[in-house]
This record gives sequence, structure tokens and C-alpha cells, in this order.
Amino acid sequence: MKLTHFFFPALLCACFVAPGEEQQAPLACNLKAFSHEERIAWRNLIEEVKQAETPTGELANGHVFRIDTGRISIAKVAGWIDLERKCCPFLNFQLSLEGATGAMTLALTGGRGVKEFIAEDFRPWFRKP
Repeated sequence: MKLTHFFFPALLCACFVAPGEEQQAPLACNLKAFSHEERIAWRNLIEEVKQAETPTGELANGHVFRIDTGRISIAKVAGWIDLERKCCPFLNFQLSLEGATGAMTLALTGGRGVKEFIAEDFRPWFRKP
């Protein structure tokens, strides 16, 4: 698959097209979806989520991350999801908690091209020491 990024003021569009395939709809993050306050909150929350997560596996249509509940609360993760879905409505989020252990996992999935988008856009998450 070929990755192409297009940069516009406050808008990032990443389009993934398999050789010989027509692109159905571009995957686009609309950063204009945020108010000034939401953008600040989103940047802070995404850093907290990054510090608390560990990639744990791939899915057919996305990736799964383990979240350290000692480093971030479910409320903060849910707050990040709420903001992230505003700018990236093509992403699906599944947050799971195990009752007895309190283990938290976050699956990011979506349609065609989303797995590759996640691998590219969230690349720093996969390279943590």
C-alpha cells in the first residue's frame, strides 16, 4: 500500500491506496474540529495516553494497546477518545477493562486503510523503549 500525506492548514489527510485499487474515501484528520481549549486538552491527553500505553498486538483492521491504569485513569483515556473521534471520525475505539485485575486495553480499528494509518500516525507509540 502506498502512503501519501497531504498537509493543509489545520488539516491532515492521509490516503492509503493499494496498487490497482481506487480510493473510496480519504482518511482525514480534521484538526479544525477542535476549539482552542479542546486542542490544548487533546495534546495533553494524547501525551498522557502515550506514556501509559504499550502496543500489544495487531488486528486484521487495527491495533491493540495495553494501558497502565497506574499511570492514567479510564476517565482520561475516555476523554482522549472523545476528542480524538472528533478529528478522526474514521477510527473505531474499543476500551476494555477486566474487573478483577483492572487491566485496560484499547483497540483502534476501522475500515480499509485504517490499520496502516494507525501504524504511521501512531508510530512513536510503537517505538517506545
